[in-house]
Amino acid sequence: MEILKKIYDLLRVASRPVVTQFAFFVGFWALITCSTFGYLFAYLDSWPSIKCALKYLCIGTMVAYGATLLVAVSKRGAMRAAVKTLFYTVAMVLLSAYAFLWQNFEMKISPHVLTLIAETNSSETSEFFDAYLLNEHSYIAYATIAGVLVLLVLLEWRSRVINAQVLRRHWFRRVMLGVVAIMLIVAAAKSYMFVTLAACGNSADMDRWEEKHEPWPADLITATVYSYNSLRAARGDVALAVRQARAVFDTPVSVTESDTLDVIYVLGESYIKWHTPLYGYDHNTTPRLLEEQRRGNLYVFTDVISPYNATSVAEKNTFSCNSMMDGENWFEKPMFPTVFRHAGFNVYFWDMQRSYQKHKMYTMTVNAFVYNPEIARLSYSDTVAKKIYFDATLIDNFRDSARVARGKYNLVMFHLLGQHVNAKDRFPDLAKFHRFTKDSVTITGKWLTDKSRQYIADYDNATYYNDVVMSRIFKMYRNRNAVVVYYSDHGDEAYDYRDQKGRFGHDNPDSLHLKYQNDIPFMIWCSDRYKQLHPEVVKNLEASLNRPFMIDNACQVLFHVAGIKTPYYRPERDLLSPSFKPVKRKVYYKYDYDSRRWPKHKSNGDKKRK
Repeated sequence: MEILKKIYDLLRVASRPVVTQFAFFVGFWALITCSTFGYLFAYLDSWPSIKCALKYLCIGTMVAYGATLLVAVSKRGAMRAAVKTLFYTVAMVLLSAYAFLWQNFEMKISPHVLTLIAETNSSETSEFFDAYLLNEHSYIAYATIAGVLVLLVLLEWRSRVINAQVLRRHWFRRVMLGVVAIMLIVAAAKSYMFVTLAACGNSADMDRWEEKHEPWPADLITATVYSYNSLRAARGDVALAVRQARAVFDTPVSVTESDTLDVIYVLGESYIKWHTPLYGYDHNTTPRLLEEQRRGNLYVFTDVISPYNATSVAEKNTFSCNSMMDGENWFEKPMFPTVFRHAGFNVYFWDMQRSYQKHKMYTMTVNAFVYNPEIARLSYSDTVAKKIYFDATLIDNFRDSARVARGKYNLVMFHLLGQHVNAKDRFPDLAKFHRFTKDSVTITGKWLTDKSRQYIADYDNATYYNDVVMSRIFKMYRNRNAVVVYYSDHGDEAYDYRDQKGRFGHDNPDSLHLKYQNDIPFMIWCSDRYKQLHPEVVKNLEASLNRPFMIDNACQVLFHVAGIKTPYYRPERDLLSPSFKPVKRKVYYKYDYDSRRWPKHKSNGDKKRK
């Protein structure tokens, strides 16, 4: 009993700031937890979501309690008023930002938003306000903020009366003591999350933290702290990547090629492997690639996957020399173009996505890495900054720049828009590119409508245009000692087996999700001259077409075909090497791809080779 009495006395003392400053506590708590309540009401049918929201309500209570404690211990008069004003101002600014973002963009306070603010110049800020400051959505936000402000003023105006009433009602004080005690105990049990959040030094740490704590129902204060730490961790990634880029030039390197050599790296976008006859599709979306395969110049690989269905993380892990299944993060190894540059290659990077939706998070996170000034200085001889709308124009721009035949060794990197949503915008509106129509679609399913059939036709037309783009690259290098490595960053969906297009989620993916969103086309084209000069490479190519592979190790293939000897080359991770050792492939860093995959498919190319 004595212990219980001591606990009760301790809780009574602990709850006194809330009782004596009840009006402030309620006002501040309501301001910072409104977003959490919004999440809670939106997911009342999901018990896991309810539990997550209740956890953050408890944490929001802990934050509000801390603010109330500071108010209670501050001197009465001007000092206490100043402390209150400070906390109210912070909460109102965050609430105003939240209301504005949600009404205009259905966005929350997040790392994306803070990055936009940090990277927006004065001209862009002016354009932003011109577009969004005075519109109907903003008016709703302003009305909401004004209403909250009025209620806040009324609450503070009557705060002495409210606090006095609370002090007089002993039963209410006991109820509040119990409620606050329970919420504070739960919050204290969860408060370690702030310690682990502060300890996150890079994006891999942040990913693990997010997986445990799911930040999005957080109160506004916690959401802001989380967002700031995400940016801090991202800056840590780039700092580590810069260090790795510099370290490349302290390593030995050599090139076995005695002739001139052109290595062309092409990264496609959103390419559904099963929308080309190279992998069994009945629309001839790639007649030029089929012809190159028939001539013996194109080698098509059957079992290659992407670790993610998102451009930003897929690109970082395929540009870097890391091996995910060996536990290596992308920022712990240098980019392969840096190694090529150190080996004496001219490195050209013609990137369609450098300026594509440049204020989207996936573009900014990649650009902060691949176009970091120091990394770019160490990795590229030249890049294209001009905004280009179609992939073929990008190839023509490079061809016309007279860089095709420059230097003895050249690495040319093309990053295409490919079939990226929306597919009808990925090719010029010319009759010759409208090869397929909704009436020619052979995919069947009760979910299909005229609109979805037209989307499939547009996707196939974009694939046909991609075929044209690749043929222009082959034409440019057909008479040179050249090799082209092409693959996509990830797959996609175009109403292939359900009523869905694009890419959505990756929680517990099934076999069909993996088939369309993670399986990718992977192919290598060799000029006749390259085949003549490199019979051993060709032999290795032919022997490796059906091996299981993941594109986080694509750099090893590039080192192989370029004849680069470097400490970063690992033959057991090189798809073309006789020493290649298949490993268990995990997608999204946790799902075993091979245990979930659909039955192995034989492509048209396999049938022809047999």
